[in-house]
Amino acid sequence: MIRKDLRKIFTRLVLIAVPVAFYAKPASAIDFDGGVTSVYQHAFENRLEDDANASMDLNFGYDGRGYSVKAHAEINTTPKSTGIASVIGQSNADAGTALSQDDHGRFQLSELFVSVPFHSKFKVHMGLIDSTVFFDTARIANDENSQFLASDFVNNPVIDFPDYALAIAVEYPFSSINTTRLMISSTNGLADNPSRDYSSLFEVDDDQKGIFSILESQWQTGEGFIEIGIWSHNGDHVALDDPAQNKLKNYGAYLTAGASKANQAIEFRVGYSNERVSTATGFASIAYQFTGDDWTLGSAYGYTKISKYLHQPHESVQEVELYANRELVRNLSISPSIQYFNHPLYDNSIVSKISDDIWTANLRMHLVF
Repeated sequence: MIRKDLRKIFTRLVLIAVPVAFYAKPASAIDFDGGVTSVYQHAFENRLEDDANASMDLNFGYDGRGYSVKAHAEINTTPKSTGIASVIGQSNADAGTALSQDDHGRFQLSELFVSVPFHSKFKVHMGLIDSTVFFDTARIANDENSQFLASDFVNNPVIDFPDYALAIAVEYPFSSINTTRLMISSTNGLADNPSRDYSSLFEVDDDQKGIFSILESQWQTGEGFIEIGIWSHNGDHVALDDPAQNKLKNYGAYLTAGASKANQAIEFRVGYSNERVSTATGFASIAYQFTGDDWTLGSAYGYTKISKYLHQPHESVQEVELYANRELVRNLSISPSIQYFNHPLYDNSIVSKISDDIWTANLRMHLVF
């Protein structure tokens, strides 16, 4: 009962906040930018087909007097059902981020939220939000459009982030180098609901849904940063070793840190989640970047520990990615990359068996406007 009441209160706050912003004083500035990304992937594995995916992101900003509104819309093509992006989802973080109920690419409004500052420091964000915009951020391993393509090198895979969901986030800078953030959201975002429609975001009486909460403190200087966070996902989870236990919760902690000097940078990620319900229960990665005048080289290694409670035991997953990014002309870049996966997690409902060692060759084009 308490959980249902909290969800109702939370939803009403968001519904009130968005129209208030639109009826406030006239805006002083409107911003717009976007990008188009296309990715071709070839896997050196007979059971996986070559795949080509494309996406477009449109970002809108509306600055008013004492508030701002941000919106993010995206379009995705339909991933090939037996292509590598569908079978090994971690290989391409840009594929399949906007899909319909029948897994067809679509246009969707992914984010729409209001930001209101208080006392020049404290800031509140309310609306339809992508959690990863505010949490588990990084400098050289956080953007699948221009940095690493593999999703594990974009965000920590053990954090049980919801998809685009109704949320309230607050942030406060305790000092010139420290900012602490707290967010409370629904556990079920657009892609987390079977129907993948907007009405499902407001279905707060479903007992399987719950609250996702995350707290992170970040310290950063010009040459380095560190983030420490804890999170909880109290929606119903099924125990990996006992389907009868279907009311379990997920939780975890993580750390992200990085340092840079001149044209080189290095970053680390580690994370842990409840191994009774999480297939990926531990993660550690290291990423390195070297930047030239109009080109960038990046390399990363990741290790994912698989839960011992998994019904069918699975070896730990290891992955490596090497990429180069070069600007061809202004605002247009090309980025070839190579990926290696050892014992990758894959969708065996699509392909029953693949090799333990998978190599891929990828070519990405990215246009910003």
